[in-house]
Amino acid sequence: MPLIAFPGNCTTGVIRMAKYRIQHFDRKLAVTVMMRSDDGDQIYPATHDHPKLVKMVNGVKEEAGLQPGGIFIINEWRQVIVPVSDDHYDAPVQYHYAGEYHDDIVLKMEGSEFSGRPFDSSGCPLKPGATWNGPRPGLKYKLKANAGDIEWSRMITPQRERIVKLSDVVGRTAAQTTARRIAGVLGHTKGGAIYVNEFGAIFGPSGRDDGFTYIYLGQIPEQGCWFKKSIVASAPSGKPSRLAAANREAFSEGLASRIPGPGLVNDKGESSEAEDYGLI
Repeated sequence: MPLIAFPGNCTTGVIRMAKYRIQHFDRKLAVTVMMRSDDGDQIYPATHDHPKLVKMVNGVKEEAGLQPGGIFIINEWRQVIVPVSDDHYDAPVQYHYAGEYHDDIVLKMEGSEFSGRPFDSSGCPLKPGATWNGPRPGLKYKLKANAGDIEWSRMITPQRERIVKLSDVVGRTAAQTTARRIAGVLGHTKGGAIYVNEFGAIFGPSGRDDGFTYIYLGQIPEQGCWFKKSIVASAPSGKPSRLAAANREAFSEGLASRIPGPGLVNDKGESSEAEDYGLI
C-alpha cells in the first residue's frame, strides 16, 4: 500500500502511557499499552483480538521498510495514524494514514478489562470531574489560558510548526463555549494540555502535584463546536526510499541484533533504543 500522508493532528503525550503499540505477547503480535495500577505498578494489558488493525499498522511500516510493530494512533474519528521517521533522525516524524478502524479496543490482563470508554470499574458512565483510570492514548490539544480557545499543533519541518485553532474552524463564540465547558470541569482557567481518545472522551491532568492523576473532562461536543475530521488525500505521500533502503541495509548487516525489537520493554517501561531512533 503506498504511503499516504496524514494532514491532521498527530501529536500525543510524550510519555509511554500515551501511546498504543503493537508488540509480541504470548508469541503473537498484540495491541498493548502501558498503564499504572492503583498500587503504582506499571502494567501492560494486551489483546490479540484485532488482527485487521495489526495488519493495517504493519502495512505502513513494511511499506516504509521498517520492522513490523511499534506505535500507532487512533483519533476521535477512528482514523489510524502511524508515525514513521524521515531520512534524517533530527527531522520531524512523518505520519501516515492506515485507514479507519471502528472496532473498540478492549485490553485484558489477569481477568480485568481496560479500554478508553468513559466508564468506571462497575460499568457506569463517568461523570465529568471523575478520576480517569483508563488507558491514556489520545490526541493532544491545548486549552488556552482564560478558556479563550483550543488548538492543536505539529511540526511540519524543523523550522515550521502548524497551529490550528478551534476558533478558526467553528468561530470564536462556539470555540469559547467548548473551552469554557472544559475549563469549568478543570476548575481553573490556566489552560494546558488535554487529550481526546478514539471514543471521543476528553481527559487531562487534574493539576495535582503527583503528575499522574488525570480526570475525565466530558465528551467532544457535537459537530459545529469541535474540529473537523481530516480529509485524507488519495494520492500517496511518497515512499521514503532512502530511509527504507538504509533500514533494510542495516538489518541485513546485523544492526537489528543490537536494537531491541518492538516486543522488548525494559523494567522501567522506557522506550527502547529502536523507538528512540524512530525505527519502531
